[in-house]
Amino acid sequence: MRRHKDEKDFSAAQHSQEKDSRLQGPHGNQGRSQGHQKKTQKGQKETHALTPDFSLPRRERIRSRQVFNQVLRSGRWVASKYFAIYYLEAPTRAAGFTVSRKVRGKPRKNRIKRRLRELYRLNKNLLPPSGFFIFMGLPAALEADFDTLQKTFQKLARKLAKSSQERQ
Repeated sequence: MRRHKDEKDFSAAQHSQEKDSRLQGPHGNQGRSQGHQKKTQKGQKETHALTPDFSLPRRERIRSRQVFNQVLRSGRWVASKYFAIYYLEAPTRAAGFTVSRKVRGKPRKNRIKRRLRELYRLNKNLLPPSGFFIFMGLPAALEADFDTLQKTFQKLARKLAKSSQERQ
């Protein structure tokens, strides 16, 4: 049995029964706007005046082990049964996220860190405007629902902001 691998072995004729796959009619592409749209530069995101910035940019993350340890050793802290917030005064704002050694297993640790990042992202306006923050998740954060975590975060953030204002 011989296999056909050359172009000359295949038929060039097309079947007339195949439908045209393109959209038919004037209303074929209603999802796209018809007018001119302002294009954003590559790397720029479109900003809206009325929506606050709820992002967590890279420059706002603590990635240095040295800074992490410095905040944990010499920073002030407030805690609940779900997580602790360590704070050290600094000229800029940056946050780091970690989980207690008592939480076993990477998926569990990652879930707690995702929840902490989201809490910070949504409520960072309650924290002092500048400083290094370390959020350490505790085992109880796994069983808590997000609303409970958010209320606890807001309470601790207000407490931290109040104590930082008193020191100034």
